[in-house]
Amino acid sequence: MFRNQYIITTSPLENSPKNFLRSEFNNMFVYTHEDLETFQCHKVGLQVFLLGIVIDPFHPEFTIAEIAKYLCNQCFNKEQVFEYIQSLSGRFVILVKGNGFSYCLGDASNLRGILYGDFNDQLVIASSIELVLATFDERVKMAPEKQQILHDPLFAARENMWYGDDTFDDRLKRVLPNHYLDLSESRSVRKPLYFTKFKNDEEIISYVSLILKNTFSALTARYKVVQPITAGWDSRILLAASKDHFEKIKYYVFDQAKKDDPDVNIPLKLSHKLGLNFHVNPTDPLREDFLKILKKNFLFPRILKKTEHIQFHFDHHGEKGFININGNCSEVARYTYGYSSKKVTFDMVLTFSIYGNHFSYFEKRLKEWFKEAEVYSKEYNIYLLDLFYWEQRVGNWLSLWQAEQGIAIEEISPYNNGALLAALLQADSKKRRSPHYLFFRRLIEKLWPEVASEPFNPNKKYLSGWNKKYTLVNYFSKKVKYLIKK
Repeated sequence: MFRNQYIITTSPLENSPKNFLRSEFNNMFVYTHEDLETFQCHKVGLQVFLLGIVIDPFHPEFTIAEIAKYLCNQCFNKEQVFEYIQSLSGRFVILVKGNGFSYCLGDASNLRGILYGDFNDQLVIASSIELVLATFDERVKMAPEKQQILHDPLFAARENMWYGDDTFDDRLKRVLPNHYLDLSESRSVRKPLYFTKFKNDEEIISYVSLILKNTFSALTARYKVVQPITAGWDSRILLAASKDHFEKIKYYVFDQAKKDDPDVNIPLKLSHKLGLNFHVNPTDPLREDFLKILKKNFLFPRILKKTEHIQFHFDHHGEKGFININGNCSEVARYTYGYSSKKVTFDMVLTFSIYGNHFSYFEKRLKEWFKEAEVYSKEYNIYLLDLFYWEQRVGNWLSLWQAEQGIAIEEISPYNNGALLAALLQADSKKRRSPHYLFFRRLIEKLWPEVASEPFNPNKKYLSGWNKKYTLVNYFSKKVKYLIKK
């Protein structure tokens, strides 16, 4: 149960979760599943507790222990702590206490999950609602508005897409990307971002290439890596980044129901050209024994077609030491909702949320987010819709998927690195857009040119790609479709 998860309390637990180890940090009690990597470091003026998969791509030889020690020995104030953590890849949580500050921070997109709240008269921090409820033998407490969402067919149709920093349980909130938890005040706070200045796109490509290549150097040295390949951009860039270590990696794609699917045929062609250890993995219908485990680990488990992929990993990669590569997070810098020099309105955000004003609860949460996100986006010159995708889409949707994967295998996105995303966001906006993604093609050519020898997403509609290039075109087309359906 609750593999690779953690729970932190301000009072010791009478009955800690089974197979969890107990540690203490800064008058808090840290309980971690036995498979979850951890390391604690104490130095005069700074204490650090690291949980999860963490990689320093600028020092790929560093282990989790060496990263924690580097933090203790080389970071002398909170600004240096923030900047160093921004440079790290992986899926992790860091507790850090220094002179005058005590924080809980996550990876660039908080994909390990940081949920917090007053629970049983104490501050509780955990990776999931289900773990907290099971630990305290409690039932979920949900406001009527949330119950309505849960039982609405649209919510299920959109794979339980959630918005805001609330959770199903009224007592727990989520720390979204670009935020940290101030432990002294028990509240989520926006964190500073740091941008390396580049002269041109070529410098950015070299910088991003270094981070991606060294991430694979670290991963293949420490874990057994399995990596999907499709016809899309994200997985293809990561394939190119893995060039120096391809002999150590087991590449795959899941079999598709459609015949002649490019997500199968193109990887097959590439694997023959490049000499990859590549497999088309079959998926089986979900079994009752697996569903039983899923339901024990999740409060409202999603039963999707892709849940079969988790079952496959559970059956074949369930032992400790396997890492699955994920291609998400790069969408933050690929203008998922298009680009416009015009002001981004709240109605645009609401329309791109895919719910419109169908759920008043999400509309309220997004209004709260929009007000302070506008200020943050201007301060750091991040396109507001990119920030929306990063914080709301990735922070809720992707973190949920990776939590679900956790019962079977640890999953890492090499794009999930704050320094990398900050660099990509500075690249020429015209070259980061659909349909041609010229910047990303140049990145592949830098890493492994032969990877671009096969077409990208050949079945995608050309007109759709052009719609996504411009925010206003994309917005009005979605608005019209939404109004027609309504």
